[in-house]
Amino acid sequence: MLPLVACTRNEESADMVRIAAIGDLHVRFDDADRFAPAFERMNDEADLLLLAGDLVELGQVRELGPLLRQLDRCRLPKIAVLGNHDYYSGEVPLLTARLTDAGVRVLEHEVAPFGDLDIVGFKGTAGGFGRMLAPIAEPEIVAFAQLSRLDAERFETTLSQATARHKIVLMHYAPILETIRGEAPEEYVFLGSSRYAEAIDRHRPDLVIHGHAHFGQLSGRTPGGVPVFNVATQISRPDGRIYSLFEVALDEGPMPLRP
Repeated sequence: MLPLVACTRNEESADMVRIAAIGDLHVRFDDADRFAPAFERMNDEADLLLLAGDLVELGQVRELGPLLRQLDRCRLPKIAVLGNHDYYSGEVPLLTARLTDAGVRVLEHEVAPFGDLDIVGFKGTAGGFGRMLAPIAEPEIVAFAQLSRLDAERFETTLSQATARHKIVLMHYAPILETIRGEAPEEYVFLGSSRYAEAIDRHRPDLVIHGHAHFGQLSGRTPGGVPVFNVATQISRPDGRIYSLFEVALDEGPMPLRP
């Protein structure tokens, strides 16, 4: 986690952006306000909230009521990607519309400028790490492998469209193995893809934020050294929060990461 320093900011002229990031809320339709205190606390700690997917448990519009009630406690601008759970019931267009109406910008292979910072957002998909599945197999396996490859290609195209000096990648699935270690090894193939790390190392964003791996690790780096953070609520953090805090010094070079 990046320690925060005192700073002032406005979107027209800023030398620093403070970011709160959280994922894997898995809110159900009958949930109490268990995340409300955290969202309220963010108002004094950050300038922007990033949501890393799995916002609701079953992907149902009726689950948005308790989610939005809690998000309303946070007055920050909000940018989100969806996760696999958000896709579960086939209600993604309705979920996206409701979130948008509530002031949450939902990205899927899109770039969202925030002052002098670009947020590159997409869900991602599974695929595995290291040696990839061969394209010579049953049609279902070939389709799975092609989905992983095509999504990574689309991500790289999107990332290449981010022109700000500082860029943050916001995704749900993991781009590296390091931040999912602790999950069952047989599930690694379903938790992300190292194809994303290849694109990340070619385009060098300042930071990558993801969720999905509840039993994974807080931080790691791509082979090329780009910092990656797992911001799932279930991850243990040294300060006891259920979200992570970062800062971007816009008048400097690459964002300094101090664990």
